[in-house]
Amino acid sequence: MTQQTSRTPSRSVFGVLILGALFFAVGVLILGGLGAVTVYVLVPNTAAAKEQAARQQMLKIRDAAHQYHLNHGEYPETVEELLLPDPDNGDQPYLTGDAAVSPWGRPFRLQPPEEGESRVLVYTDTPAGQRLSNLDR
Repeated sequence: MTQQTSRTPSRSVFGVLILGALFFAVGVLILGGLGAVTVYVLVPNTAAAKEQAARQQMLKIRDAAHQYHLNHGEYPETVEELLLPDPDNGDQPYLTGDAAVSPWGRPFRLQPPEEGESRVLVYTDTPAGQRLSNLDR
């Protein structure tokens, strides 16, 4: 009895390995492409969301400064004054501590209105050096 050697199983194993490697490479390319698209889409939206959040915080600070003005007859000189408990405000601060810091971790600044004006200027700087204020737009 002679033993027959067949090369078919080793060829099929080789083919399966090649096919598996091909599927793996295609999967890596697809996931890499999806990751790149996600970063391309989300990074600008994150910056815009932080800017919008900063603008909302500036409006809260402006409103708190106006409330302070109603209670004291003058505007606060700094945002920090709005963080302190005030007897004229029911021993409550006008703002909570997190409202005084922008989404980038930078402080908000406040400039009381000039004589004869009523617009309080609230502003902060972005990490890129752009100044945002409640009077923009």
